[in-house]
Amino acid sequence: MRSINRVFLLGNLGRDVELRFAQDAKPIATFNVATHYSKKQPDGSWEELTDWHRVKVFGHQAEACAKHLTKGSGVLVEGRIEVRSYDDDQGNKRYITEVIAREVCFTSRAGVPREMAAEPMAAEPMAAEPMAADVPF
Repeated sequence: MRSINRVFLLGNLGRDVELRFAQDAKPIATFNVATHYSKKQPDGSWEELTDWHRVKVFGHQAEACAKHLTKGSGVLVEGRIEVRSYDDDQGNKRYITEVIAREVCFTSRAGVPREMAAEPMAAEPMAAEPMAADVPF
C-alpha cells in the first residue's frame, strides 16, 4: 500500500529566519511557524490555541526565506514531516519533529499569496482583484 507524508501550514513566523550553511556550502534556513485554532470549553466559551512548527528549507529557497521573511511574516509551507532523534549531553534520547519544506509561499498579513520563494521577488505587491462594479456583466 502506498503512503503519504504531506503537510500544509499557513501561519506566521515566530522569529526571524536562521540561515546557516552545510559543509558542502548548501544553504539551510530554519524558522518556526505559528498556527492557531479554537477549542470549545465545557462552559461553552472558546479558547484560542497556538501550535508551533519547526520548518527547514534548503537551497535557493532557504536564501530567499532568509532575505524576505522576518518575525510576523505570513507563510504557506508545503512539505513533509520528519522525526529525528539525538542524544543530549546527559545521554538521553531526544526527538525533534520538523517540517521539511518543498515549497514556501510568502503571504501578506491577510493570507493572500504574494510570491513563491523559488521565484524572483517582485518590488510591487500583487494587484488587487477588480471590484464587482468593474465586471462588465
